[in-house]
Amino acid sequence: RLEANERKQSKESICMDHEQKVRVWVWGTLQNAKRVYRGVRLDRVRGGRQKYKRRLDSESSTYLSLQIPPPAKKPLTKIVSHLLVAEPEKIYAMPDPTMPESDIKALTTLCDLADRELVVIIGWAKHIPGFSNLSLGDQMSLLQSAWMEILILGIVYRSLPYEDKLVYAEDYIMDEEHSRLTGLLELYLAILQLVRRYKKLKVEKEEFVTLKALALANSGTALAQAA
Repeated sequence: RLEANERKQSKESICMDHEQKVRVWVWGTLQNAKRVYRGVRLDRVRGGRQKYKRRLDSESSTYLSLQIPPPAKKPLTKIVSHLLVAEPEKIYAMPDPTMPESDIKALTTLCDLADRELVVIIGWAKHIPGFSNLSLGDQMSLLQSAWMEILILGIVYRSLPYEDKLVYAEDYIMDEEHSRLTGLLELYLAILQLVRRYKKLKVEKEEFVTLKALALANSGTALAQAA
């Protein structure tokens, strides 16, 4: 009986440590989601001012300008084409089918998914032009600062075709009710705000891969290696 109690206490301790780790990850992801959301909102404000100025210029021009057809879509630049090729394959959560549905299962699945996403992001970063030329220390600094923001961008982009659902992975999609039951409602609402903003912006694949590269390059980390 004593040995059984010790095993039970050890298992509970491991679960508590694991849950604490996931809670820290969720909190960090939430803060990054809010930061990305503020950045998108700022871009929208700036874009709105530019549109207003363009509208005034348009009103001062002749009515014939209204008949000008929209410009054709610009051809892809070399860098964007490279980023599209470097884009990783779809990732799957593969939740444990033997575990009953619970908050512990959801947190365990997301934590494991985040670990594998990090490995994928590291591999992806090595294909970003110029990244491999940096010192190992600078590469680590950029990844440590930007990986969570890149992860959020991936969730947001995957969720665009869906209505009020977050696609953490191709086989792991959560709606509001599921998020509430697993204690992830605050995270769900924060990322959902981003999804709605990006839907309004009609972000395309080319823009998404560029945003990811910009998140890595402009993470706000001071590099030791001279540019």
